[in-house]
Amino acid sequence: MQTASPSYANIIKVLNLVRSEADIGEIEDAIKVDPVIAYRLLTKINSAGLGFPRQVSSIRQAITIFGYHGLYRWLAVLLVTGDPQNGKSIIGRMAILRGRLLEQIGKTPDDSKRGDDLFVVGSFSLLDNILGEPLEKLLNELSISYMMRQALLSRDGPYGLYLSLVEALELGDDAQVDNFCSMLELSRDQLTEVHAAATEWADRMITG
Repeated sequence: MQTASPSYANIIKVLNLVRSEADIGEIEDAIKVDPVIAYRLLTKINSAGLGFPRQVSSIRQAITIFGYHGLYRWLAVLLVTGDPQNGKSIIGRMAILRGRLLEQIGKTPDDSKRGDDLFVVGSFSLLDNILGEPLEKLLNELSISYMMRQALLSRDGPYGLYLSLVEALELGDDAQVDNFCSMLELSRDQLTEVHAAATEWADRMITG
């Protein structure tokens, strides 16, 4: 039996709290409001893939184990796939593949937040297709930076270049891919390698 979908508004609320690194108790209360989010969080934390020796039954404990970074990432995946445990959403899979690819080609050792931002830019770039609402309207409800908004709405700014590269790659536009790779000082071999790893990661995320 398939569980119901979590409320979009509730996921957004929790995402914003996690991004602002709100008190764990406040995040816990927000998750408890939506039993589906709570259920999926505990299901994920107790999945065989995460390998915890003891059953985790507390929302607070699950939040602590995930940490702000891990919880934000998981919520972003939940938002675009509807359910990170199944692979029925083709667009959702494409969205998190974009996110992972942007993160891996754009992150720097001295700035982990940049990688997080790029993951969200890639993941949310198809949000309008997934939720059937204008992207600008959806972004108004999210706490994201100006650079992230700029990339998502107009493909401008430093993050916009990465998103344009991924879109050119999906379209098979080799000339544009080469152009963007040159601008980002990235070789085609590097891109191919990272794309393969990102594809494997995305498949793992949506199948558990």
